[in-house]
Amino acid sequence: MFINLVFSATSRFAQKMVRRKVVATNEHIGTSNEAFLTSSHFQKHDLYTWVAEEVKNTPSTITKKDLDELKGSGVIFTFDDVGNNYSLTLPNQEERLCHINHHAKNVPDWMWMYETLFTCLGVRIPFSDFQQDVLKLCGCAPSQMHPNSWAIIRGFELLCSFLDFPISTRVFFYFFNFAISFGACGQGFLSFQANHNHRIFNLFEESYHGFKEKYFKVERVSGSQPFFMTSENEKRFNLYWNFHVASPKIELKGMNPIERDIIHTLLGLWNDNPLDLRMILADVQASKNVVVKMVGGTEAITAMRRKLGTNTISTNTEGRDMISSSTIHGNLSPPEPQKSTIDIEILDAHPPSSSLVRKKQKSKDKRLNQ
Repeated sequence: MFINLVFSATSRFAQKMVRRKVVATNEHIGTSNEAFLTSSHFQKHDLYTWVAEEVKNTPSTITKKDLDELKGSGVIFTFDDVGNNYSLTLPNQEERLCHINHHAKNVPDWMWMYETLFTCLGVRIPFSDFQQDVLKLCGCAPSQMHPNSWAIIRGFELLCSFLDFPISTRVFFYFFNFAISFGACGQGFLSFQANHNHRIFNLFEESYHGFKEKYFKVERVSGSQPFFMTSENEKRFNLYWNFHVASPKIELKGMNPIERDIIHTLLGLWNDNPLDLRMILADVQASKNVVVKMVGGTEAITAMRRKLGTNTISTNTEGRDMISSSTIHGNLSPPEPQKSTIDIEILDAHPPSSSLVRKKQKSKDKRLNQ
C-alpha cells in the first residue's frame, strides 16, 4: 500500500510538472508541448476541448491539383506578382483547421484559409486594411469566421465603395456583432448578426456546402514578408483559432461626426428596406449600378460625400482614428501596426481554462432558461 501511495504521488507530481512546463512555453507551443501531446494524459488536457467536434474531426479533402488550379485561376491574389510571396500548402493527415503552430520557434507561422472565401466571396490576399482591423478587434482567425461573416464584411466594404464613403470599423460594429455559439459540442464557426434595429442588409444565411472540408495553409515563401506579419515578425491578427473572441460594443455617442452621418444615411436608406446581400456579392458592377440608382444617381452620392467632408473629424490622439480609405490596396506594402482604440491582445496560442469554458456554458444555459 505504501508503494502504491508513493507511485500515485509521484505520478501526480509528474503530471503537474508536465502541465507547468506546457504553461511556461505556452506563448510558443514547442518541444515542451510535444511531450505533453504525446503523453497518456493528452485527452484530459486537450488544447482544443473548446472547439466543436465537427471542426476537430473534419480533415481537409482539398488536393494538390485543387490548389494548383486555384492559384492558376487568379482568384487568390490581388495581382499575380503577389502570389510569388506565398505558397499554398496541404495540411498533413493529422492537422485540422483549428490547429495552432506547435513548432513556432522553428516553423514560420502560416494562415489557415478555406477555398470558399476566394471562389464565392471575392476575398483576396492580401486582405484589405479594413478586413485586418475587423479580425484584430474580434480577436479571431480568418478561418474561424463562417463564410456568411465574410459575406457581410465584403458587402459592407462594397457598399461603402459604391457610395464613396470612408470605411470605419466603428460604423461596421454599430451595425453588426458576433453571434458566438458555445454549446455542449464546443465552439464552431463565428457568424455576424445585425444589431437590433440597425439593419442595412437582409437576412443572409447561405450554407456554402462543403466549405468546412476544403481548407489549406497560406505560407510565406522564404525571404518574403507576408502581409499577416509585421516587420518585427509579430502577427497583425490571430492566425489560429482563438477561444478569447470578442464583439466590440459600439454606441452612437462614441462616433465622430462623419461616422454619425454615415450611420444616419445608411439607416435612412435601408433600415426599412434592407439591401439584398446576395445581389451585391453576385455581380459587383451590376449591384453598384442598382445602389447608385437607389440613392438618386452619382450627383446625389457626390452631394452626400461633400456633406460628410464638411464635418470636423475627431482625431484620436492616442492611436488610430479607425477611419480608413475604402480603397482596397492590393499589392501595396501593409502599413506598420498602429495602436487601436480598442486594445485586443493576440492570444491564439492560449487555450481556455476549463473553468472559463464552464462559465460560458452556464451563462448560456441561464439565458436560455429565462
